[in-house]
Amino acid sequence: MNKAGSLGVSFAMLSPAALTAVRANRPILTLVTHLAGGGLLLAAIANATGAMLPLPSGYLPLSLGLYGILLALLLTAAGTAPPYHFGTANRITLLRAILVCLIGGVVIQTSHTTTIIWLTVATAAVAEILDGLDGWAARRKGLSSAFGARFDVETDSLFILLLAVLIWRFEKTGAWILVIGMMRYGFLLAGLFLAALRRPLPPSKRRQSICVAQAVLLTVCLTPLVTPAMAGFIAAAALAVLTWSFAVDIVWLLRATPAEGEPQC
Repeated sequence: MNKAGSLGVSFAMLSPAALTAVRANRPILTLVTHLAGGGLLLAAIANATGAMLPLPSGYLPLSLGLYGILLALLLTAAGTAPPYHFGTANRITLLRAILVCLIGGVVIQTSHTTTIIWLTVATAAVAEILDGLDGWAARRKGLSSAFGARFDVETDSLFILLLAVLIWRFEKTGAWILVIGMMRYGFLLAGLFLAALRRPLPPSKRRQSICVAQAVLLTVCLTPLVTPAMAGFIAAAALAVLTWSFAVDIVWLLRATPAEGEPQC
């Protein structure tokens, strides 16, 4: 009997209790396999990129550190049980998370050459395209889940924060632009002290559209074609719209009961 046949017989001979345990742990095994694979892919790409470009030795550790932070935020979130099936949409989000962490590694760079800036902009643009694809894949396959939604939100939040940091590091604006990237994290922090802010928000086209717009506008600000004055104007407009959107949600959370619907603004 060949090895594959032996494994099949061994698996078939497992007791019902053992089979139940295997099935129960399958979501965790599936999740760990994909996230570990994503980390290995990130390390390989970051290592190759650091060798080809004049990037400091800290580029690889920082990229991996950001990946670890993202996973920590994802896996410690309440109500996001591991998916039984890590489908196409989650795989696309995982690829986007890898690109986001590669972009974040550039923060450590002190000399911002035109090549590095344009490569960062191109990587951000690909990440934004993937952001649209993962939602499309989830709807097409009917595989929407609390985990997938949380994975998407955490990746978006880190992406916007890192873009804001890079704009500041590229000396396109002052440090005030970091408010854009920190706003969601500030909202979550406020929720630790105010229970009303911990209520789930209903899906919102407004919120989704503004999130996409933030990423696109901040990416535009990064391009060498945009002057610091132009970047400041674009970023200020993005901050104003984002502040308004958060204000709408906060007011709704403070006034609404769980049975009420989406704010109409």
